[in-house]
Amino acid sequence: MKRTTRAGALAALFGAVLVLVGLFLPFSRCGPGVPCPSPSWNALVAYLGLIVLVVGVAMLVWAGWRGSRLSWMLAAAASVPATWFVYEVARQNLCPMLTDPALSNACLTAYGTMTAPVLSFGVGGLLLVVGWLRLWAAHRVTSNNPD
Repeated sequence: MKRTTRAGALAALFGAVLVLVGLFLPFSRCGPGVPCPSPSWNALVAYLGLIVLVVGVAMLVWAGWRGSRLSWMLAAAASVPATWFVYEVARQNLCPMLTDPALSNACLTAYGTMTAPVLSFGVGGLLLVVGWLRLWAAHRVTSNNPD
């Protein structure tokens, strides 16, 4: 269980770093006369980071389900940037695909700027509640069992 927790925590940390590197460090220089690759190297690194981050969260939830308290806390913390990134990708890619400009603007307004943090921290809080309930139920079963 400790190995799964460590591996999950390292995967989540590495995934978060890849997402940040993909979002904020420019790899390819596009300019006049220089074609920009599609998808860009930045997008590929950020999406790879998201995949690694989600795998890390899944490993942490798996270890937490088997009884690790620390795994639930780390999974909750790691789920925040993953949820935020998925939300922003969905908001920025789905709304502009609408052909009507008024509908596209309404879509972007509906997906407001404060929705991402609220949703992200809500997912983290939900993981903490599920972890607490799981550990509480496991403790209750073992404390009622006289063996």
